[in-house]
Amino acid sequence: MPCTAKSLSRQLKNSLWNRWTGRFQHPVKSLWLVSGVLATLLCLPTLGMTFPSEQKHPQAHNKSVQRSITLEQATLLALKNNAGLKASYHEGLAIEAEGRQRSVLPNPEIALEFEEFAGSGEHSGSEAMQTSLTISQRIELGHKRARHQQVAVRKNDVTAAQQALQATEVIRQTRQFYRHALVAREQLRQANKNVVQCQTLITSIEESIRAGKKAPIEAQRIMPLQAQAQLRLLAAQTTLKASRQQLCSMWQGREEELGVLDGSLSDIQHLPGLAELHNQIDQTTTVRLARKNHHLKQARFELEQANRIQDVTLSVGVKHDSSTEDTALIAGLSVPFPLFDRNSGNIDAARNRTDQAEQALLQARQTVWQKLIESHRLASIAQQEIVTFEQQLLPTAQAVFESVTFGYNQGKYTVLDVLDAQNRLMKSQDRYLNVLADYHSSLTNLEALFDFQLTKTTAAFADPDEE
Repeated sequence: MPCTAKSLSRQLKNSLWNRWTGRFQHPVKSLWLVSGVLATLLCLPTLGMTFPSEQKHPQAHNKSVQRSITLEQATLLALKNNAGLKASYHEGLAIEAEGRQRSVLPNPEIALEFEEFAGSGEHSGSEAMQTSLTISQRIELGHKRARHQQVAVRKNDVTAAQQALQATEVIRQTRQFYRHALVAREQLRQANKNVVQCQTLITSIEESIRAGKKAPIEAQRIMPLQAQAQLRLLAAQTTLKASRQQLCSMWQGREEELGVLDGSLSDIQHLPGLAELHNQIDQTTTVRLARKNHHLKQARFELEQANRIQDVTLSVGVKHDSSTEDTALIAGLSVPFPLFDRNSGNIDAARNRTDQAEQALLQARQTVWQKLIESHRLASIAQQEIVTFEQQLLPTAQAVFESVTFGYNQGKYTVLDVLDAQNRLMKSQDRYLNVLADYHSSLTNLEALFDFQLTKTTAAFADPDEE
């Protein structure tokens, strides 16, 4: 008998049934059934079938794929896999290496000099040749090396502040995309709810038509209601997929592996006053970066002032006279004479750049204050609108739609009244979701100005100020 999937499955079924019921009536037949079971078990892997123990892995994989992800987890993924932050990290290492290079002493110089040979007369040969071997070392004056080290430290501070600013922007974008996906998910939920409501209404109309209570033309009049709900559903599905893809792009992930978003749009926070926020402007990343850049310019100005002082080169060595076979020590001291170059141009340039950095610091404070006012204004307006929608507009629009729908079934309203009530309800729901999105967007921009209160996600990139 050929070993086919159908025959082996039938043998396995019969053998298991006989085993469970205990009805093995003939030893030969029982032996044949047991052989069929063994053959089936051996052939199952080749037939593409799996055992229950082997099916646990795909289930576990699907479970891991459909895992939920919180806002904090998404933020950590974005910070960990952002190429811009990794590039900034390597730039910081490069600047640190440059600082170490600036702190080393200049190398000494060794000079070997031959004199009084290959000339004329008594200097025609090498009998009167004099040989000098000297070693020279340049001594930096004016604390130049300390100034170089100070510049390196300030450059590290600026790089750290730039990394913190980049990390803040990554967190801001991740939170925006995450909450956009939450809004899109809520839009899809509302669209599904509207489709169900429309289908319920259409079913009720069809029953009324069959019962002779309504004219058949009513079924065609209600079709725009269903079409509008279906279009809204398709738009919500497309928007949700695009929002999830944007979120995954923050860490080069795939939308299929994102899973369920474990977040809510109902977390409305209390906004602090503008006066309280104004007192903390100097703690924002933008202002800290401008202040550290000002410190760097000051350090470079001090370095250029130190470069005005000329360095001294000391030399010491030994001299040998071949004519007398005498040996003597030699020593020297050389200092550049500042007749033309006094480094005045570099000093003036560094002074002007320091003044420029000071004005940039004032401009940064002004810009942050303007962004702070605008973000606070938008968040406050959106917060008030959210309360109004939740307490008044949405319940009223829902009640009107249900009342008109019920009245239409009773013959009190026309289909135009139903369409108008549904249109008002959908507009109220869409406006409410847009207000939620505006509130969270403004709140995120407001929090980004203050490093999101320096949470654990930004602690690795923030550093204390050094005045």
